[in-house]
Amino acid sequence: NEDSTWISEETYLGKKEKRNVFYKLGTWERKGDIISLKSDAAADWQFAIGVDTLFMVDKTGEVISKTTNFNYALANTPDNISMKFPVIMHGMFTFMADAMRIKLCEWNGKSYPVQLTPKTIRIQEEYAKIIQSPGEAVMLEFQGRLAMQPAMEGNGQEMNIVVEKFLQFKQREQCRNHY
Repeated sequence: NEDSTWISEETYLGKKEKRNVFYKLGTWERKGDIISLKSDAAADWQFAIGVDTLFMVDKTGEVISKTTNFNYALANTPDNISMKFPVIMHGMFTFMADAMRIKLCEWNGKSYPVQLTPKTIRIQEEYAKIIQSPGEAVMLEFQGRLAMQPAMEGNGQEMNIVVEKFLQFKQREQCRNHY
């Protein structure tokens, strides 16, 4: 994405289990012809820039697919990818005037509306027990996914966070503790 964020959808081929798709979120940084992908879910990855494709490089800067039989190429996809399965995420949660938002730590604090579901009622209740003032931001750990939903205001669609499972609030933590 132009805002230095990325999401990867990895499909493990030949895997027998029902769920063979996994996601990672992070930020990227460009230095010359190399892009570094950073995530709290994995070590930094280094990629050489190609036309609409990134090619993983080893520590010497050599493209890995040239030296092995493995294909570590990433293709560019639209910015509005919807995740099929949840991942563990961290973010600063706020709730005010019936609107829930989370600034995702994994994406440099990029803020998204939270889709209202029966599972988010518990989050609202737990939040009300621990805040000192309305609208206070509190670190939330949860299992969730990003999904395109109808926009809350106006026409069209916007990216939302869909919380699948509330894990915990971490009152004394900020995003920098997680990334």
